[in-house]
Amino acid sequence: MLLNNESNYSDVIIDGQKHMQINPPSSGIFWVHGLSDGAHTIKLTKRSESLSSYGRFGGFIPVTGGQILAAPAARQRQVEFIGDSFVAGYGNELISSVARLCSKEELNSTTNANKSYGAMIAQQYNADYQINAIGGLGLVRNWPGVSELKYPEYYDRALLNVAGDVWQKPDSWHPQLVVIKLGTNDFAGTPGPNEPYTAITLVPAFKSTYHDLIAKLRSRYGPATNIVVIGGSPDWGPVNLYTATQAVVDAENVAGDTRVYFLANPGSGDNSTLGCNWHPNLIGTEYFAAGLKAYLDGLPDIWNGAL
Repeated sequence: MLLNNESNYSDVIIDGQKHMQINPPSSGIFWVHGLSDGAHTIKLTKRSESLSSYGRFGGFIPVTGGQILAAPAARQRQVEFIGDSFVAGYGNELISSVARLCSKEELNSTTNANKSYGAMIAQQYNADYQINAIGGLGLVRNWPGVSELKYPEYYDRALLNVAGDVWQKPDSWHPQLVVIKLGTNDFAGTPGPNEPYTAITLVPAFKSTYHDLIAKLRSRYGPATNIVVIGGSPDWGPVNLYTATQAVVDAENVAGDTRVYFLANPGSGDNSTLGCNWHPNLIGTEYFAAGLKAYLDGLPDIWNGAL
C-alpha cells in the first residue's frame, strides 16, 4: 500500500480480520506479509479523525507474480451516519479508564471508527456506509476551544482542512438511511457571557439549523431516504436536547415529511461501559448499537426494498 499520512491512524483488514495497524506519521510503501497463495480481500480503514490534515492513499501494489483483482460489488444497502465524537468512535477501544481521562496519545490510539456503532449497524444490515463525524462540534455551538466553525460548515467538505472544498457526491452514493446524532455539544453547559447565544436563544437557533441540515439531505438524497434523528437524555443540559430534537422531528412530520423519525436515546450502559473522557467503550458502543438496531427493525421498510 502506498500512503502519505501525517496524522491518521489506520487498520489493514485482510479477509475480514485485522492484520496490522498503521500509526502516523506514515509515508511510503507498506507491505502486507504472510498471505497464502490465492485471492484475498484487503481493506484499509481510517480509524481516527483529523481537522488539521488529511491522508493520501496511493493505491495497492501487487507483489511480483500477483495481481490486483476487481473490487467487490457495491452493496445495495447504503447508510450514512452524521454526528460528533460519539459517532466517530472516540476512544472506544480503551476498555477501562478509572479516571475517565485520556492523554492525546491514548485517545488517538484507541479511537476506532471501524468499531463505532455506525460500523456495527452497517455490518449487521450488510450495508455500505459513511461516517461523517467530528468530535466536539455542534450545529450552532461547539465544545469550548474545539473550532470556530460548526458542523454544518464542515459537512460539505471532502477535505476538512481546506476552506471552500466541496464534496462531490458520486452517482453511486444514494443512502436509503441517514442517522443523525448531534446536539450534545450544543447543549453542554449554560452559554457564557461572551457567546452569541443565551439559554433562551440557543433552542430556536439549534432547531432552525437542524431543519436546514435535513433540507440539505433531502435536496441531496431525495424524498425516499429515511432520516433518523437521535436525541439525548431528557435531563441533559440547562436547556433540553431531548425536547429540542423531538420538536424538530415533529415539525418535519407536520410539514409532510413522514420519513423523518425520532429516537430518544438507546443509551450506552453504565459507568462500567465508559472509556476515554466518559465516552462509551466497545461494550457501551455495542449496547447503543443494539438499541438502535431494535428501533430500526421496527420502522417500515427502511431500506426501500434493497437487499
